[in-house]
Amino acid sequence: MNERKGFTPEEMKAKIAAAEEELPALEASLRRAAVAAREDSFSGALRRAVQADKRHLPTVAREAGLSRAELSGFLDGTSTLTTAQVDALVKTLSLESLVLVNQP
Repeated sequence: MNERKGFTPEEMKAKIAAAEEELPALEASLRRAAVAAREDSFSGALRRAVQADKRHLPTVAREAGLSRAELSGFLDGTSTLTTAQVDALVKTLSLESLVLVNQP
């Protein structure tokens, strides 16, 4: 059986070009996630807790019953979660209480 290992130079060029094309959107998403995580709100604190968790994000999403897109959208502030989804995420992260101090 002839098993090919690696990519041809043409395939590698195409993969690099595709990755370079995706880079601006990824960078923008990371910037939005950093801003969203700094929010002085329950959502901001929950985002920080997700980011501090040692598990990979797809694992956290799966264990909370969320899609990767739902978790990513929440983390970068482009979408919200339902109350049931927030409850599942809090349980997945083993957060018994998430206390926010609002400063006037």
